[in-house]
Amino acid sequence: MPGFYEGEPVARISGELRAEEYAQAWVMLEQRYGTLRTAGKKALALAVMLVLLLCLLPWYAARYASFYIPAVVAALCLFGIWWQLLYRPAAAYRRGLQNYRSNRLITLPAQLTLYRDSYFIQNQYEEKNGYWTDFAACVETDSLIVAMGGWERRMLVIAKRNVPAQEQEALSSLLENTFATRYHRIFQRSKAKGSDTGADAKTQERKVKAKKIGDAAPKGDPLADVSYLITKEDYVAYCLLVSRSKITRQHRLLQHAAGFLMILAGAALFVFYGGNLFDKIVWVLLAAAGLAVAFYEDALLPFLVRRQAESQYEQRKGELTAQSVRLYQNGVEVHADRYRAWLPFTALYQSAGDENGFVLFLSPEQTRYLPRRVLTQREADVLIRLLANKAKARYLDYTQPPQKAEAKEGQSSTKEENRRAKPAPGRKKESPQKAPPPSESPSEENDDDQPPKQS
Repeated sequence: MPGFYEGEPVARISGELRAEEYAQAWVMLEQRYGTLRTAGKKALALAVMLVLLLCLLPWYAARYASFYIPAVVAALCLFGIWWQLLYRPAAAYRRGLQNYRSNRLITLPAQLTLYRDSYFIQNQYEEKNGYWTDFAACVETDSLIVAMGGWERRMLVIAKRNVPAQEQEALSSLLENTFATRYHRIFQRSKAKGSDTGADAKTQERKVKAKKIGDAAPKGDPLADVSYLITKEDYVAYCLLVSRSKITRQHRLLQHAAGFLMILAGAALFVFYGGNLFDKIVWVLLAAAGLAVAFYEDALLPFLVRRQAESQYEQRKGELTAQSVRLYQNGVEVHADRYRAWLPFTALYQSAGDENGFVLFLSPEQTRYLPRRVLTQREADVLIRLLANKAKARYLDYTQPPQKAEAKEGQSSTKEENRRAKPAPGRKKESPQKAPPPSESPSEENDDDQPPKQS
């Protein structure tokens, strides 16, 4: 909640966030801190290469009979420019749409209260308060205000159509003074479009008031109640599980097939074609590259993810605060220092689990992690059963249950007993031995373990 010295809120905003607005904000985030950060520089380098190549075409044509190689390089440069300037921004926009549609909590009506140093956001299932210092930068356009680069929430999107007209100037000046040089205004704001940027009376009437989080929480005793702090080992296991859950089976098979084809091509060219020493080195490098491609996701990727997670934990371990989790029959309740949420299993985009912990995906980019070390075996089995029953196909289980191992051992032992009991070919099956008559001496053993009948 806001501090005592912050005073009255600067703005109170209520409404829904549209899919196209979230996708535009996601593209801006990628351009500032994501994969599109160097797209313009790469496209400029390819354009310079293309111009130089076109200038050298007469020199190349005067010395060589054909110019297929420069034509292919020029086509590749044009393709690279199209890829960097057109395809990748469109792909980032589609990814933003996917993140919006997969996260059911973003699509809900919410109330956002903005203060001098902090903000407080609330919807039907979540309550979160944070500070402006959590974000790395702020970008303002004609229709959006996007604070980006946060830890718990990568970006905070404010649609200006939901902001009352009398509060827009105060909000813009607040963010400009707070972020200083990290505040960017991309387009000049137009005051003529007051109906587009301000919230009129009809829009205010259509706004839905968000319910408190306690209204949606179930009643009764929780199935599990744990409190924990994310350690370095937990964070590494979390990153490994997230990276593993993003790899589909089709992608893995395709990558293995491509790697083995490269290995076979390199071996065949080395054996049947041969060539000079340089050619043999090229064939060996081709086979080595195929080996790296085939086993990248099984051996190289976990190593790289582990190293990156260890370095990230040292930088951000101060932001990983303690939290408590309560498990119910139809959801999980999370309590942290600045975050409180009730997460039904039906609202999850995906979930995954292994021998180290469980990851609950609210979207492909927003997750919650529960270490397995804080749960008993019974509580872990209950959580696995609930995730498998509620989420069904959205639950990815990377653990081998002990029941399967015991079943396999039981099957193998049964097969071994049947093999021993089966008579050898060509040998008659022996008849079972009869119990000795009661007239024999009592020292002899009775196979049926029954007392002898009295005469």
